[in-house]
Amino acid sequence: MIFKAIRGPHGLRFEDSEHAQMHSWLTSVKEGSALSVDIKYWDENRSRQQQNLLHELIGRYSRANFEPLEVCKMRFKIDLGYYIPASAILSGEIDLPKWRGKWADLHAVYPDLHEPRTIVFVRSEADYTKPMEREFIEYALDSCQGSGVYVEDILNDLRSITG
Repeated sequence: MIFKAIRGPHGLRFEDSEHAQMHSWLTSVKEGSALSVDIKYWDENRSRQQQNLLHELIGRYSRANFEPLEVCKMRFKIDLGYYIPASAILSGEIDLPKWRGKWADLHAVYPDLHEPRTIVFVRSEADYTKPMEREFIEYALDSCQGSGVYVEDILNDLRSITG
């Protein structure tokens, strides 16, 4: 779980919604459990709401097209260019990025377009910025609509959120 705290004159302050979510989660932790806490400066990475929306869209797309979720997700990431070619990293042209990711073969995603072992470092969605996640959501939504996947309920939810 990730919680945002702001340091004020009287210490750390959490939003009220964060308190309720933290309390709910902590009640599920067994006494004596060891927890890992990673404290770092807050950045404006994707929101939970964006994350949930994206996964719902990709899930619907993958089910409707009878494809594994991870295959669809990887293809969408490749389509959006959220990767760095391994050759650029190995040549020293680009340093290995600080963001998380995984190595992938573009041939496995698009065998007709790429030779085998066309290796890239694909950015982990966990390190997407809000604009990147927004672009990913729009791409997934367009892909769903282009494939005839029902998303009207999601569009209605988005309209109610954005006014």
